Amino acid sequence: MNKIFLFIIFTLGIGTSAFGQCPNTNVVSFVSAFNGSVLTLNNRTFTGDLWAGEYQEINNLVAGNTYRVDFCGGLTPATPAPSYNSYMTVYTSSGTQIGFNDGSCGTGDDSQLDFVAPTSGTYRILANISGNCALSNSTNTPLHITLLSLAASPDGDNTPAVIDQTDFGNVNVGSNLVRTFTVQNTGSSNLNVTSITSSNPLFTISALSPASPIGASNFSTFTVTFSPTAVGSQTSTITINNNDGDEAVYNFDIKGNALAATTSLSINGPSTSLLGSATTFTATLNRVSAPAGPLSGQTVSFTITLPNASNQTGSVTTDANGEANYMFTSSLVGIHSVTASFLGNATHTASSSSALSHDVLIPCTPPNYTFTGASNVDATDPSLATNWLNGCVPSMNDSAIIITVNSGKTFKASTPIAGSIVNNGTITGSLNLAGSLTNNGLLSPGN
Repeated sequence: MNKIFLFIIFTLGIGTSAFGQCPNTNVVSFVSAFNGSVLTLNNRTFTGDLWAGEYQEINNLVAGNTYRVDFCGGLTPATPAPSYNSYMTVYTSSGTQIGFNDGSCGTGDDSQLDFVAPTSGTYRILANISGNCALSNSTNTPLHITLLSLAASPDGDNTPAVIDQTDFGNVNVGSNLVRTFTVQNTGSSNLNVTSITSSNPLFTISALSPASPIGASNFSTFTVTFSPTAVGSQTSTITINNNDGDEAVYNFDIKGNALAATTSLSINGPSTSLLGSATTFTATLNRVSAPAGPLSGQTVSFTITLPNASNQTGSVTTDANGEANYMFTSSLVGIHSVTASFLGNATHTASSSSALSHDVLIPCTPPNYTFTGASNVDATDPSLATNWLNGCVPSMNDSAIIITVNSGKTFKASTPIAGSIVNNGTITGSLNLAGSLTNNGLLSPGN
């Protein structure tokens, strides 16, 4: 006779040594509680350090799930495995013993215990020292717990749930989530699986591995991949056709919820331009949700707020790099604010860029330059464009330049100047001027 039985992921189990257990009355000190609902399949999780005679509560364990607890160290915080022969006992919150193990890590008889939770709820793990069930020791005992397998999904189960992972949860449009299911033959003869189907094409089925037939007391696995293409909830019935005597059509329902993928939008461009010249601003649209990357073929809107508070707008479609290039020519001098926005659609969320400040300047008129900078700055530093009217910075080795220092401004020179200066403000420092000086202001001593 053959028999089909469905599990999520592999069903694992390791036997424990038969040693006498410490009595339940030896539970002397509560240390802390750990929320077992955060556990994920086959991920060993550190829950805390125990001393002999202390116990930890693990909350929200699920009936039918298989768990492993161990005292063998190896995770952050990296408490080493105990040097003594540790002893663990697992109880329900009411004090009913579930199991025990006596062993030393790394000796071939690791101090670990696998158990199937008989009911959902809270369990206690007690640490002690082997032999005398001692109540004290000088070494922390690191406790870890691993969720090894989930409760079986029964034939005809039409209620997808997070507990047995038939509820795929939230998945972004354009990405996918894969779940592995195990078909176990608990019978004494081969189980022939003729087909496995999904009623919804957004949930695709892999081939059974190893292929049918499944030998007695053996198992094979298959995967279901949820690949949503639009926002909303999706369901499917998985049907396993086989030669089982009373479950020849074994089915169960699954579901998943598709969310719009999140996006980000940034904008770049020059900080200044000259009146009447064209400037290009580039917005870059990216998908943040996995698989992350540039979004092409999407419409990005640009808004440029002019110095007179009016707006200039335009729209551009993103290229293969997710970039949209918008060309702008201003007829107004002053600060412009540039932003980009993506309205979103059925598959991607909306996003907006931060504002980019852009200053439109009057074109320079060589050889005349006007110093308007703050006091005690190096007027001859060519990188300090803010010191000069309209950002027009003269070349100090150009003999044709005529520099005007505005009234109330202090011009401080540190390098030779090949041209001439008209001073209506103050000149400090050591002025080394090759051209003429017309002084209508103040000069520091020595100039």
